[in-house]
Amino acid sequence: MTGEPEVVGFVKSQLLGRTEYYDLYGQLDDLSGGASIADITVINIDYENRSGGGTNFFGTLSVEAAKAAGVTRSSFVGAFKGYFDETGIELESASLRTSYPPAEAAVAVLSPHPDDAALSIGGLIQKSAKKYSFNILTLFGRSNYTRERGFEACWEAVTSRRKSEDNAYANAVGARLTYLDFPEASLRVGSSYEAIFTSENDADLAVPGELRSKVALKLEEIRPSFLFAPLGFGGHLDHILTRELARAVASGQDFKAVFYEDLPYAAGIPEEMILEHVRSISPELIPTYVPIERELNSKLDALMLYESQIRPEDLYAVRDYALSRDTSCPMERLWSSAPLTDFFA
Repeated sequence: MTGEPEVVGFVKSQLLGRTEYYDLYGQLDDLSGGASIADITVINIDYENRSGGGTNFFGTLSVEAAKAAGVTRSSFVGAFKGYFDETGIELESASLRTSYPPAEAAVAVLSPHPDDAALSIGGLIQKSAKKYSFNILTLFGRSNYTRERGFEACWEAVTSRRKSEDNAYANAVGARLTYLDFPEASLRVGSSYEAIFTSENDADLAVPGELRSKVALKLEEIRPSFLFAPLGFGGHLDHILTRELARAVASGQDFKAVFYEDLPYAAGIPEEMILEHVRSISPELIPTYVPIERELNSKLDALMLYESQIRPEDLYAVRDYALSRDTSCPMERLWSSAPLTDFFA
């Protein structure tokens, strides 16, 4: 059966080898001042059943132009689509993005795993969905963990299930989802809690270059005004990596980095330790309290879409933490180096 690596390889080979069939060559010439294509990277790809049989595929790609005299721009984002069935694979179209949504309307959220964004800032997402286009980037999407069975041998089945749950959540709250398939910590360093958690908040973890590249390209496409990322509470390696990735890609950019408190981990940490953790990341971070009294129940309802991960005790922890500072007004807390008045204006 045709699989993702085969489709990705086919798309790349077709676009590099058959210049006459796809719009992006003419667009590249117009947008760059006469450049040729140096390389193509498939950023993400999704699938859906095709009417009459077979499977449609569609996704996002980045095009690197060959640097030469007169070339005014060297990096571009585009889209492609096609299908495959028992007879083979067909690439129907590919083109570059020539316009972008207004930057002020876009928000990017880095979620280490499916459910992390929903757990931590699900209220904010629902509260602000009419004002902003939320783009959730799930980074470590290849997973072998479920709450029912712990670490499982078949990561393919677990990953498929978790991706479906993440898509269901994104659809429910009106967000756009980019699901990257980087292996989570249990598939990189070992399937045990001792292996995937660290007590060192500043653990020396190198962000994989390919992950940083894919996220940077996606952010170039989204052009967000705000980038949300976890603080890394709880010591999960993937959460710390995601935080450090956000700090790296935000450096020198126009968008503002905003950090959220990782739930349910934060619910089990005393306030003094939370403040110490935040100060260890940056003494310049200041809190913003986001009231979610209207969104709390719908946040909890949406969390139940993650059936493989969420248990009643997680819902209780999220609810109780939201009410821990004011029992009459549930809140989510964000941290940033400057007030977020522009976000809520």
